[in-house]
Amino acid sequence: SKWHKFLTAALLTALLVTALAPVVLAAEQAAPAAQVRASEVSGTIPGGQFAKIWLGLVPNQPGTVTVTARWDRSNPERNGVGFYVLTEANLSAVINGARIDLNNVAMGDTNFFPRGEDNVQGAAFRATGGSYTIVVYNDSATDANFTLSVDNGVFVDESNQVRPVGVAAE
Repeated sequence: SKWHKFLTAALLTALLVTALAPVVLAAEQAAPAAQVRASEVSGTIPGGQFAKIWLGLVPNQPGTVTVTARWDRSNPERNGVGFYVLTEANLSAVINGARIDLNNVAMGDTNFFPRGEDNVQGAAFRATGGSYTIVVYNDSATDANFTLSVDNGVFVDESNQVRPVGVAAE
């Protein structure tokens, strides 16, 4: 009968949907976060908690690497935000308790660009090989929005902390 065929089809569909749902859900949960590799990234760093965002920085080739940060506020250093560039040795020292302001190869400075905008910091260092770490910090009381760009390198984020510029936030 038509009723029997309809009921059988409906039951089979329901059985397939419920049987496959956990498989689809498990695959979705197991999918690793996409790695960001870009020469320009943006993000928001929370305020009120001395937050830091740690990103990899891989030079394209040995030589000068220039990092630029554009902030949502004027005078970043005086308003508690900025960034440091660490070598592998600096990173090891900082992880083991050394002060980051004394263990870096470069730090963001609004005076880096002569006659630059008052919300832009820059820093440059000579890359000799290996990987580097960018530490973006916010010691202010409010969330801070930023855009980082690098000449002669790419930022690497495996923790979904930033997004490539031109890609909408999810």
